[in-house]
Amino acid sequence: MPEPFSVEVSRPTPHLVAVTPSGEADLAAVPALLAALTNAADEGAAHVLVDLDALTFFDASTLGLLVVADHRAAGDGSTFLVRCRSRSGRRLFAVTGLGRLLEPTTLPGPGLPPSASRAA
Repeated sequence: MPEPFSVEVSRPTPHLVAVTPSGEADLAAVPALLAALTNAADEGAAHVLVDLDALTFFDASTLGLLVVADHRAAGDGSTFLVRCRSRSGRRLFAVTGLGRLLEPTTLPGPGLPPSASRAA
């Protein structure tokens, strides 16, 4: 049986809001993930990090939502990055041309340093 979708929003540092979905992120998960991303953006942090490492599955609806969130963050002047350390997930980002959203793989730990920049 698939793991149910859930999402947590936390503020590990004053400059960072982390959105951590878990389970399966498909079309049915979009409303909950959209609400979490909206809440994260509304907190006004300099950086928003979406950590996909706890997902067992995500599809194009999740990718589309991440693009929307990235555009909103750019309009708000904040940094938007995605953590996805699974090989298949990173490949999906690369194949779809969304690799620019991925956090640089050299960043350690759960947080994003204030000086972080986008992955190329």
